[in-house]
Amino acid sequence: MVPLITSSASLITGLLGQYIVFSKFKVSFEFPGYKNVRRQLDAGWNIFISNVAINAYTTTRVFTVGLLTNNTITGFYSVAERIASLFQTFPLASFSQAIFPRLSKIFHKNKLKAFKIMQRIQQITINISLICLPVIFIFSHLIVRIVCGGDYQNTVLSLRLLLISVFFVSANAFRVQFLLVCGKTHIYSRIHIIMAMIGLPLIFLLIYSFSYIGAAVATAVIEAGIFTITYFIVKRLRFS
Repeated sequence: MVPLITSSASLITGLLGQYIVFSKFKVSFEFPGYKNVRRQLDAGWNIFISNVAINAYTTTRVFTVGLLTNNTITGFYSVAERIASLFQTFPLASFSQAIFPRLSKIFHKNKLKAFKIMQRIQQITINISLICLPVIFIFSHLIVRIVCGGDYQNTVLSLRLLLISVFFVSANAFRVQFLLVCGKTHIYSRIHIIMAMIGLPLIFLLIYSFSYIGAAVATAVIEAGIFTITYFIVKRLRFS
C-alpha cells in the first residue's frame, strides 16, 4: 500500500501539472534539440555531482549500521533517522523549494536585496529551530512510543543525537541554497564533494567504534562541517 499510495500521489500531481501547462499556459510539446540538451547537462553538472556526493554520505548510514552491527540495532537506528528526517524536511524542504524561484528573480534585479532577504529568512529558521528542537528533544520518549509502540532507549538516544544534525541543516538551508541562486554551483559542488570524502570514512570508522551512536555522531559532524564552510563562504560574498 505504501508504494501504491506514494506513486499515486506523484502520478496525480504530474498529470495535473501537465494539464495546467497545456491548457492554461498553452505550452506546446517539443522535442529538445541536441544543443539544448547539451547546454542543460553542462549547466546542471555541478548540481548532479553534488547530489551524488550528498547521497554518498546520507544513504550509506543505515547500510553501514546494518553491515557492521545487527538487524535489531539497524532497526532502532533506522526508525530514529526517519523521525529526524521528518522534522528536517517538513516544512523546511517545502518552504525552501517555494522560496527558491522567488529569491532567484529578486537576485537578478537586486543582488543585495536578495542577500538580505536570504539572511532574514535564515535567521527566522534558526530561531524556530532553537524553539522547536529542544521541545522535540524533551519529548523524544513520547514521540518514539507513538511511532514504535514502545519505549526503545536506543531509538530515543539516536533521535536526540540526530537532532543536532537537524539543527545544522535548518541553520544552513537557505545559506547553502543561496550559492545556487547566485550561480556559485561549482562552490556548492565542491563543498559536498569534500564532505563526502571526509564523511564516508568517518561514518565507517565511528560506526565500527561506537555502533549506531557513531552513525548519529558522524551525521552531526558532517552537517556541522557543511554549515561552517558555507557560513564563511557566504559571509565573504559581496554585493552592491
